Amino acid sequence: MTSATRGCLVILFIISLALLSTVQGQVCTQRDEQALLAFQAQLRCNIVNDPTNNACPFDSWVAGTDCCQWDGVNCDSSSQRRVIGLQLNGSISLGNPTSFQITRVPSSRPFGTPLVQLTRLLNLELTFVDVNAKMPEARGSISTLKTLVIRGGRIYGDLPTAYGGLVNLESFVIENAAFGVPVPARGASGRAGIPRELCKLRKLVTFHLELLNLGGTIPDCIGRWSSLREFVVRNGGGNGDFSGRDPTYSIPNAAGLTGGLPAGLFGLTSLTSIDLNTNRLTGSLSTSIGRLINLESLNLGNNRLSGQLPREVGNLMKLQFLYLNGNHFSQQLSSSLGKRLKALVELDLGSNKFSGPIPEAVLNILTLEVLRLDDNGFTGKLPKGNLPGSRSVSNLRLNVSLNYISGPLDPRLLPPNTQDLYVCCQHRKLARTGIPSSISVLKSLAILDLHDNQLGGTIPTSFDQLPDLDRVDLSYNNLRGEVPPAIEELRERANLKGNPLLSR
Repeated sequence: MTSATRGCLVILFIISLALLSTVQGQVCTQRDEQALLAFQAQLRCNIVNDPTNNACPFDSWVAGTDCCQWDGVNCDSSSQRRVIGLQLNGSISLGNPTSFQITRVPSSRPFGTPLVQLTRLLNLELTFVDVNAKMPEARGSISTLKTLVIRGGRIYGDLPTAYGGLVNLESFVIENAAFGVPVPARGASGRAGIPRELCKLRKLVTFHLELLNLGGTIPDCIGRWSSLREFVVRNGGGNGDFSGRDPTYSIPNAAGLTGGLPAGLFGLTSLTSIDLNTNRLTGSLSTSIGRLINLESLNLGNNRLSGQLPREVGNLMKLQFLYLNGNHFSQQLSSSLGKRLKALVELDLGSNKFSGPIPEAVLNILTLEVLRLDDNGFTGKLPKGNLPGSRSVSNLRLNVSLNYISGPLDPRLLPPNTQDLYVCCQHRKLARTGIPSSISVLKSLAILDLHDNQLGGTIPTSFDQLPDLDRVDLSYNNLRGEVPPAIEELRERANLKGNPLLSR
């Protein structure tokens, strides 16, 4: 190695040390540190029965140290080291969703006002931080914000009109839930709906409000949210049961949004998800729904929508999840629902006023895993499912209970991948028919519910050819004779009461 080369290496080493010392010397600004400490003073950490044993994130928030190194704080790489992100993740007590690790200190001062001093803040996320207060209007002054997420914070009250000043906001998420755990808020929530001022947020990609029990209406001017992909304002439906049938994940007697679906909504062609479950929306579903060709999930369950389901729903060929249960939709279903929606995984039309026959095409959607048509006025026999030569990719849970389906029931016409089959309570339309021995063709059958149909005859022994059978309800029929061993082995998982002629 020449002396010139050694000299160059020494110079490079000295420069590297100088750069390292410069970087190490960069700390957050005093203004940002003071703002964070003032925000911390509004909160406190508590000991809760938390199996994760999360440490209090404020343990590292020590005055005089570099706030860019504090838990949950993120700074930019500029020479001034400004705070651009704040992410606080608390926890709740096991079995007690109102016992929080991080809670707000009682005060008459609005919560979160010190954060206004973080003038470069881009992302604010609070999870299981017990705010238990109205959404502070001061946050509307942080015009740099791109992400505002508060999960499980017991937020209540109206959406502040000042939030219309968050013109750079892309993601707006306020949930009184987190990770599938609903957190009850105090009292009733706001009644002003979605303020028109929020229509100024033209960069929005996600608008997600969950379990807030908002009243009021949806303004038509949301049509200005041209980049929106996810629009969620729901008071139920979630935690793995997005149809809203799980009462533990719904607000009892929710007020909810009122009025109709605004025309502006149907111009947001970038939408991939609409979820307005458990509100009080009225009117019909516009034929303009067919314009939302990028929709993958549409959830309008548990509202007061009525009229015929427009055939234009068939234009939504990317749709995987469709929940319209718990409304007042009526008349017959269009066959286009099954012929064109070939990507559907879950379809729930239960608890409506549909009538007429069930379109055969609906039972021939090969991707379908859940089909609920229960509690309607469907008539005729069950249509033939899964056409010859077709193959389904997964098992099917099929519920057609509480209709006017006529017999005899022929399992050979049902999709062979049927896993759960509910055909109870058909208003005597299956009376005096029986359970055919061909039930054994449904090799994946795990649950069978035929109760309250006045079925006659005997229980076929072919049940022993169903290896996955786990639960059977044949109660309140007119069955007679011996109970087959395969049913007896189910013990308490076989309900046979109300059949006085059966011998066990």
